[in-house]
Amino acid sequence: MDSAVWAAIIGALGGTAVGAFISGFVALSRSQLQRTKEYLVVRKATYSACATALMTHYTALQSLKSDCHTLRQDTTLAAERFQRLSALNTVAMQSVAAVMVEGPSQTASAAEEAARALEWSSKNLRRWIVSSKSEPPPSDLDSSYDYVEVFMMTARRSLRHPPHDPEMDEAPAEPAK
Repeated sequence: MDSAVWAAIIGALGGTAVGAFISGFVALSRSQLQRTKEYLVVRKATYSACATALMTHYTALQSLKSDCHTLRQDTTLAAERFQRLSALNTVAMQSVAAVMVEGPSQTASAAEEAARALEWSSKNLRRWIVSSKSEPPPSDLDSSYDYVEVFMMTARRSLRHPPHDPEMDEAPAEPAK
Protein backbone atom coordinates (compact mmCIF):
# COMPACT_ATOMS: atom_id res chain seq x y z
CA MET A 1 0.00 0.00 0.00
CA ASP A 2 1.22 3.37 -0.82
CA SER A 3 1.23 6.41 1.47
CA ALA A 4 -1.98 7.90 0.00
CA VAL A 5 -3.97 4.80 0.98
CA TRP A 6 -2.48 4.84 4.49
CA ALA A 7 -3.30 8.52 4.83
CA ALA A 8 -6.90 7.85 3.74
CA ILE A 9 -7.29 4.98 6.23
CA ILE A 10 -5.79 6.97 9.11
CA GLY A 11 -7.91 9.98 8.18
CA ALA A 12 -11.08 7.91 8.16
CA LEU A 13 -10.27 6.31 11.51
CA GLY A 14 -9.23 9.66 13.02
CA GLY A 15 -12.39 11.35 11.75
CA THR A 16 -14.49 8.54 13.17
CA ALA A 17 -12.79 8.83 16.58
CA VAL A 18 -13.23 12.61 16.67
CA GLY A 19 -16.84 12.26 15.53
CA ALA A 20 -17.50 9.63 18.19
CA PHE A 21 -15.92 11.86 20.86
CA ILE A 22 -18.05 14.85 19.84
CA SER A 23 -21.21 12.71 19.72
CA GLY A 24 -20.47 11.31 23.17
CA PHE A 25 -19.85 14.79 24.58
CA VAL A 26 -23.13 16.11 23.14
CA ALA A 27 -25.05 13.10 24.51
CA LEU A 28 -23.47 13.57 27.94
CA SER A 29 -24.33 17.27 27.93
CA ARG A 30 -27.96 16.51 27.00
CA SER A 31 -28.17 13.87 29.73
CA GLN A 32 -26.78 16.27 32.33
CA LEU A 33 -29.16 19.01 31.18
CA GLN A 34 -32.10 16.60 31.51
CA ARG A 35 -31.03 15.61 35.04
CA THR A 36 -30.72 19.29 36.01
CA LYS A 37 -34.20 20.00 34.66
CA GLU A 38 -35.66 17.07 36.58
CA TYR A 39 -33.85 18.15 39.74
CA LEU A 40 -35.26 21.67 39.44
CA VAL A 41 -38.78 20.31 38.91
CA VAL A 42 -38.47 18.26 42.12
CA ARG A 43 -37.10 21.23 44.05
CA LYS A 44 -39.88 23.48 42.75
CA ALA A 45 -42.53 20.96 43.83
CA THR A 46 -40.91 20.59 47.26
CA TYR A 47 -40.69 24.35 47.80
CA SER A 48 -44.26 24.80 46.60
CA ALA A 49 -45.56 22.15 49.01
CA CYS A 50 -43.67 23.77 51.87
CA ALA A 51 -44.95 27.26 51.04
CA THR A 52 -48.49 25.89 50.84
CA ALA A 53 -48.16 24.15 54.21
CA LEU A 54 -46.71 27.26 55.86
CA MET A 55 -49.40 29.52 54.40
CA THR A 56 -52.14 27.08 55.45
CA HIS A 57 -50.72 27.07 58.97
CA TYR A 58 -50.57 30.87 58.98
CA THR A 59 -54.16 31.18 57.69
CA ALA A 60 -55.45 28.79 60.36
CA LEU A 61 -53.56 30.75 63.00
CA GLN A 62 -55.03 34.00 61.69
CA SER A 63 -58.52 32.45 61.89
CA LEU A 64 -57.88 31.43 65.49
CA LYS A 65 -56.75 34.92 66.33
CA SER A 66 -59.91 36.44 64.84
CA ASP A 67 -62.05 34.02 66.90
CA CYS A 68 -59.96 34.25 70.07
CA HIS A 69 -62.62 35.97 72.20
CA THR A 70 -65.15 33.26 71.31
CA LEU A 71 -62.58 30.55 71.98
CA ARG A 72 -61.92 31.94 75.46
CA GLN A 73 -65.57 31.25 76.29
CA ASP A 74 -65.75 27.78 74.69
CA THR A 75 -62.77 25.71 75.78
CA THR A 76 -63.98 22.58 73.95
CA LEU A 77 -64.04 24.43 70.63
CA ALA A 78 -60.65 25.96 71.43
CA ALA A 79 -59.14 22.53 72.14
CA GLU A 80 -60.54 21.17 68.87
CA ARG A 81 -59.23 24.11 66.83
CA PHE A 82 -55.79 23.90 68.43
CA GLN A 83 -55.69 20.18 67.72
CA ARG A 84 -56.28 20.95 64.03
CA LEU A 85 -53.61 23.63 64.21
CA SER A 86 -51.21 21.09 65.72
CA ALA A 87 -51.89 18.75 62.78
CA LEU A 88 -51.15 21.61 60.36
CA ASN A 89 -47.93 22.29 62.25
CA THR A 90 -46.92 18.64 61.79
CA VAL A 91 -47.55 18.87 58.04
CA ALA A 92 -45.56 22.12 57.88
CA MET A 93 -42.64 20.53 59.74
CA GLN A 94 -42.65 17.55 57.38
CA SER A 95 -42.53 19.85 54.36
CA VAL A 96 -39.72 21.85 55.99
CA ALA A 97 -37.81 18.58 56.44
CA ALA A 98 -38.24 17.89 52.71
CA VAL A 99 -36.86 21.34 51.92
CA MET A 100 -33.91 20.64 54.21
CA VAL A 101 -33.16 17.50 52.19
CA GLU A 102 -33.43 19.31 48.84
CA GLY A 103 -31.37 22.31 49.95
CA PRO A 104 -29.63 24.68 49.53
CA SER A 105 -28.93 25.53 53.15
CA GLN A 106 -30.17 29.14 52.90
CA THR A 107 -33.58 28.00 51.69
CA ALA A 108 -33.73 25.25 54.31
CA SER A 109 -32.89 27.63 57.15
CA ALA A 110 -35.48 30.17 55.92
CA ALA A 111 -38.14 27.42 55.89
CA GLU A 112 -37.14 26.29 59.36
CA GLU A 113 -37.26 29.85 60.73
CA ALA A 114 -40.73 30.36 59.22
CA ALA A 115 -42.01 27.14 60.80
CA ARG A 116 -40.53 28.08 64.17
CA ALA A 117 -42.07 31.56 64.02
CA LEU A 118 -45.49 30.05 63.28
CA GLU A 119 -45.09 27.54 66.09
CA TRP A 120 -44.07 30.30 68.49
CA SER A 121 -47.09 32.42 67.49
CA SER A 122 -49.33 29.41 67.95
CA LYS A 123 -48.00 28.76 71.46
CA ASN A 124 -48.41 32.42 72.41
CA LEU A 125 -51.99 32.50 71.16
CA ARG A 126 -52.82 29.27 72.99
CA ARG A 127 -51.26 30.65 76.18
CA TRP A 128 -53.31 33.85 75.83
CA ILE A 129 -56.60 32.00 75.23
CA VAL A 130 -56.03 29.77 78.26
CA SER A 131 -55.05 32.67 80.53
CA SER A 132 -57.68 34.79 82.22
CA LYS A 133 -55.88 38.12 81.72
CA SER A 134 -57.74 40.87 79.92
CA GLU A 135 -54.76 41.85 77.73
CA PRO A 136 -55.14 42.12 73.95
CA PRO A 137 -54.16 39.02 71.93
CA PRO A 138 -50.45 38.62 71.09
CA SER A 139 -49.28 40.56 68.06
CA ASP A 140 -46.35 38.35 67.01
CA LEU A 141 -48.57 36.63 64.43
CA ASP A 142 -47.87 39.39 61.92
CA SER A 143 -44.11 38.92 62.26
CA SER A 144 -44.45 35.20 61.59
CA TYR A 145 -45.86 36.04 58.16
CA ASP A 146 -42.66 37.99 57.45
CA TYR A 147 -40.67 34.80 57.99
CA VAL A 148 -42.93 32.92 55.58
CA GLU A 149 -42.34 35.67 52.99
CA VAL A 150 -38.56 35.41 53.47
CA PHE A 151 -38.76 31.65 52.83
CA MET A 152 -40.77 32.16 49.65
CA MET A 153 -38.33 34.83 48.41
CA THR A 154 -35.32 32.61 49.17
CA ALA A 155 -36.96 29.62 47.45
CA ARG A 156 -37.68 31.67 44.32
CA ARG A 157 -34.09 32.93 44.27
CA SER A 158 -32.64 29.43 44.66
CA LEU A 159 -34.79 28.17 41.77
CA ARG A 160 -33.58 30.98 39.51
CA HIS A 161 -29.92 30.12 40.10
CA PRO A 162 -28.13 26.82 39.48
CA PRO A 163 -27.45 24.69 42.58
CA HIS A 164 -23.76 25.68 42.83
CA ASP A 165 -24.14 29.39 42.10
CA PRO A 166 -21.87 31.48 44.40
CA GLU A 167 -24.62 34.08 44.65
CA MET A 168 -26.66 31.59 46.71
CA ASP A 169 -23.91 31.48 49.33
CA GLU A 170 -25.16 34.79 50.72
CA ALA A 171 -27.28 34.73 53.87
CA PRO A 172 -31.03 35.21 53.36
CA ALA A 173 -32.54 38.57 54.16
CA GLU A 174 -33.93 38.99 57.66
CA PRO A 175 -37.61 39.85 57.93
CA ALA A 176 -38.57 43.38 58.93
CA LYS A 177 -39.29 43.64 62.62
